[in-house]
Amino acid sequence: MKKYLSLVITFLIVIISGKSIYAHGVTYSVKQIGENTITITLNTDLQADKGIEITSASKRGGKILNIFYRIEDGAKSSNTMDVDLRTMLPPIRIVLTDISSPDKTLFPDTKGIYQEEYIQHLHDMGAIDGFPDGTFKPAKSVSRAEFVTMLLNTLKTDKKSTTKGFKDVSKHWAKDAINTAYEMKIIDGFGDGTFRPNDKITVAQGIKMIDNLVRFRTSTYTDLPKLNTKHWAYESIKRMMSAGIIIKSDPLFESFNEKAYLSRADCAMMLSRAITTQ
Repeated sequence: MKKYLSLVITFLIVIISGKSIYAHGVTYSVKQIGENTITITLNTDLQADKGIEITSASKRGGKILNIFYRIEDGAKSSNTMDVDLRTMLPPIRIVLTDISSPDKTLFPDTKGIYQEEYIQHLHDMGAIDGFPDGTFKPAKSVSRAEFVTMLLNTLKTDKKSTTKGFKDVSKHWAKDAINTAYEMKIIDGFGDGTFRPNDKITVAQGIKMIDNLVRFRTSTYTDLPKLNTKHWAYESIKRMMSAGIIIKSDPLFESFNEKAYLSRADCAMMLSRAITTQ
């Protein structure tokens, strides 16, 4: 429970800190101006004759705030909107939608897929990005190092730890993220003192890392798939499903396999839900 509250506080600090984060070439920042009110500012660095206008905002399910904007000739490079959050339950998902290009897709290979909303959410908050060719590659597997980096990006955690937890990461590109996650007690290594950063991350390993960060409250959940009660990650898996981080309609649920490799799309889905679940 204490870890859970810590994550909520961390995410709320990100929301109200005023720090700009990138989304679709547009940046947004959020500032709390009252007990239940925030100001959202959208900024763009488009050419001089182009600017941005916030047109509206909508709330969905008490957890998702959708900000609609459009790019216009002669508009200002930044625009603001005050939003009353009294009908919402923080932490929330903020999603940006460009209505000047209604058919525009964030990534051409994520349009219409099950995890599309979660991928957009993490992209809009600056936690994940696509590849140089403009695609996201949602079905691509994720290495253990990539997952840790994605997790810390989601939390906006500085990766500056000097802790040396594993003997095989000292020269790895993700060594700062891995060492930081080790210091935060999010990750564990293997019995031989290695982390194996380039290994593909399994469903069980990813779930365990999230559970190490946020010990979700369990609830009575009778519609779980058939789980291996003797699996080393069983308790973490049960907590994640009971908390709604993995739900019955998910493809990940339907074909649940602790040893399967996590895809980029499923990583985004679980992390997005984890930071916006009470």
